[in-house]
Amino acid sequence: TALSPSGRRLYVAESADAALVEIDTATGAVLGRASLAARGVLRPHAVTVTNDGDADDTDESVVVADFFARPRPGLARDQVEGFDDGKEGRVAFVSAATRAVTDVAVLSPMASGF
Repeated sequence: TALSPSGRRLYVAESADAALVEIDTATGAVLGRASLAARGVLRPHAVTVTNDGDADDTDESVVVADFFARPRPGLARDQVEGFDDGKEGRVAFVSAATRAVTDVAVLSPMASGF
């Protein structure tokens, strides 16, 4: 979960539904949800919100990290499991104004030396 800079909105990752839920903190009402599954974020977990320093929460982005890494495309199963470079992470960026996923960053594996 994460609060908007003003504290008026609460963002909650729903891992079971692969969604981000926006809640009005004054009323507790659910304002809407953003589906993340279609963009490859299947188990949203960590959430944070940008802060550009003004009083307007709608110009911020909600950043949601996927809990599990996904197999890298094009690799055979025996190249994924048990290898440091077989998987990649995903982070979704969601518009606070529209609850639309604006981008997904794919985090390539880092060389670990193992």
